[in-house]
Amino acid sequence: MGKKKRAKQKKEKKSMKQPIINEWNEMERYMLTKDVMDKLKELGIGVYVEQCDELETIIDNYVRKKEECIKKIDLPGTDRVLDINLQLTKQKNPVICLRCIT
Repeated sequence: MGKKKRAKQKKEKKSMKQPIINEWNEMERYMLTKDVMDKLKELGIGVYVEQCDELETIIDNYVRKKEECIKKIDLPGTDRVLDINLQLTKQKNPVICLRCIT
């Protein structure tokens, strides 16, 4: 009888432990996104003014207002898309990726 109680207690202890997922603080969010616009302009994306302005506001809202964003921005005239995945939890890194559509 004693073995059943111990096994039951172990299961209860394991189920009580929840992994704690921290969020990026403001300085970390800034450091992770500060070079994005410069790198995109080096790649020639600065020509798309409206799309770059939209991306800058998304990054600003992410850093200062803690707003998550998962979005795709089409770049007209090319077969490229800006894939944005900015999340607050440290479970995934924030990503802004320039992808080709083929």
